Amino acid sequence: MNPNDWVFSKSGDGLQAYYQSIWHVRYDSTFWQQSSMNYPFGESIFFTGGQPLVSNLVLFLKPLVDLSGHMVAITNMMMLSSALFCASFLFLIFDRLKLQPWMAIGAAIVIMLTTQQWERMRGHFPLAWMFAIPGMLYLLMWYYDKISWKKSFWIMLFVLFLSFGHMYYIVFFGVIAGSFFLAHAARSSSRQRLRMTLHFLLQAALPFVILQLLVSYSSDVTDRTILPWGFLEFRSTWASYLYPYGLWYEKFFYDLKPKFDISWEGISYIGGASYLILMILFCAMVYYLLKRQFHHFRMDVTSWALLLSFVFCMIISFAFPFNLGLEDWLSYTGPLQQFRGIGRFASVAFFPLSILLFSSFSRTGILQGKAGILLFPFVLIVGLKEGVSKVRSQVDLISNVRGEVLCGSEHLPDELKTKKYQALLPLPFFHIGSENIWLADEAELARIVFDVSEGLQLPTFAVLMSRTSVSQTFKSIALTSELMEYPEILKQLPSDYPFLVIADTSRLSTREAILISHASFICNWDKRQFYELSPKAFAEIMKEQQGKLPPTPYQLNEFCMLSDSAQQAFFIPTDTSYVFDDQNHRMIESHVPTEWRGKKVKISFWIEDFVRDLIPRTRFEIIQLGQLGIMRSDGEICGRRIVGLYHGNALIEYEIEIDSQTERIEVLCHNRLLPGKNFRAFSFLIRPDSLNCAILRDGKRSYNNRLFD
Repeated sequence: MNPNDWVFSKSGDGLQAYYQSIWHVRYDSTFWQQSSMNYPFGESIFFTGGQPLVSNLVLFLKPLVDLSGHMVAITNMMMLSSALFCASFLFLIFDRLKLQPWMAIGAAIVIMLTTQQWERMRGHFPLAWMFAIPGMLYLLMWYYDKISWKKSFWIMLFVLFLSFGHMYYIVFFGVIAGSFFLAHAARSSSRQRLRMTLHFLLQAALPFVILQLLVSYSSDVTDRTILPWGFLEFRSTWASYLYPYGLWYEKFFYDLKPKFDISWEGISYIGGASYLILMILFCAMVYYLLKRQFHHFRMDVTSWALLLSFVFCMIISFAFPFNLGLEDWLSYTGPLQQFRGIGRFASVAFFPLSILLFSSFSRTGILQGKAGILLFPFVLIVGLKEGVSKVRSQVDLISNVRGEVLCGSEHLPDELKTKKYQALLPLPFFHIGSENIWLADEAELARIVFDVSEGLQLPTFAVLMSRTSVSQTFKSIALTSELMEYPEILKQLPSDYPFLVIADTSRLSTREAILISHASFICNWDKRQFYELSPKAFAEIMKEQQGKLPPTPYQLNEFCMLSDSAQQAFFIPTDTSYVFDDQNHRMIESHVPTEWRGKKVKISFWIEDFVRDLIPRTRFEIIQLGQLGIMRSDGEICGRRIVGLYHGNALIEYEIEIDSQTERIEVLCHNRLLPGKNFRAFSFLIRPDSLNCAILRDGKRSYNNRLFD
């Protein structure tokens, strides 16, 4: 079976990782810049799914041996082989902890089979490297046997190696190494603690500094978000560790199932084998308490280090203390805010806990004789059965025949190869990465975009990355927003070649359909339509948009609203300014005409300086009130409701259906991410969906609240 013929994922983060890696080794000319997405800006490889460690190694070796055609196989084998290295490190750990060889082998295999990292093989590929955490634990145990600078240097290289796979590994190591430091420092002299501190800085701080220098060198972007979305959403709970989701014995725990959904990012079930060991150790503890044999409760320094590693990782995975209603404190945590997938610490906590439980079992006095010889195989059988079942289910999910996915241009239609284009523009447009604007790929259009992009060596305007420049994001989304000003990004293009548009015409927005109307049809392929679009078309569209503004006999410095029907509409010219805090602020309040009831109404308004980081994550609530109180409530962050941009300001528009009992509407807003920051909204227009309004105000004309240069 050729590992190059299979992909572990045909969508989402997994497919994106394959695509970015293949593009980097085939088409990029530098080690640290990725040019496949976010055209024409590109991106630092550290903020893509391009797997800097693996792909740069292949790129480095390319003059000697070209492995670029085997990136899928290399990526797959890195994950699969990590299971073997994981078990090897675990065996070495148990050997150091004096387990009998058969026990050490059995425990290592059980822990390797039951780790949650198997589930990461469908995305976040470097985080599926199972050897990473056991490797950290083993090297730290080896280091503390006899402290030396040589050992610290090797540990530093190992951590740096992992950080090139994924930045989170530096933080994972920092917590584990800090736990080992505390455990050993408690039994050391002040001089020894000082020496250990210097070693800790070499092991953990130096890789961080080196990585930050490379990130800075690889990109001149200075406006990445300060707070990625998901810190409190992607966290774990007690149930993440203790509830057996999807296992054959879940039915016995069903009454204990959490009533709320838990993010899969934070799930790291300890396993049936660990449950059994906990029960056995509890019984042993009761026995020793009754016998008053307290010396059995003593723990050596390594056990304390493992326990602290587990406890600290578990607490962090809970997002403590921010999960206690203190989310506002996040604003003062600096770099900590960048770790949005905080629940990922649960998969780290799994290893020290499992190692501690298995080693404690073998060390417990009453279990070292016949009782242990009888019970330990039973524990292993339970763990092996559960682990094999889990791995089989994951293998079924990752066994996807590659077919023609990311396999060059041979399978693409000839019509796409006859002309030169400068970039791909997918419609509907998708852009995920800025943590401010979310334009999702909702129908797997990305799969076709990546395939065509790789086959034709065409970068794309689309983005499926992380922490993308905020200013670049707004320039990119302007292409498919309503054109109220000429898109700045068009002035930064390196050529005048047309765009190749890949469209799902059944899902286009009105403004995206306008782009298609100015494009030339090329062909149909894979249930999508392909068009050629000239950059000059945007100026033509703007001219047409401006033509919607009706001529009037009124002076532009007067205020006047003209409608194309007798239906009522409300324009509220009053500006509303606030300083963000933890409260909801009432933006406007308006009564509802009876003829609106049961109909769709659009509420639009402008937000000043919308292109500031985190402003698009301001949440607006539209409350419908009647005699019986709240009749209906609609809410969403305004970054998902942006219509278009005009000189840094943004037009936001919500569409709601008026309840039959609604008498008035309130619009509330809040943003707890920007305490103390100013916010201004203005020009509120409430109109029935079927009504068009021309407004004269402050020397300008607008059409349905749209402004035009």
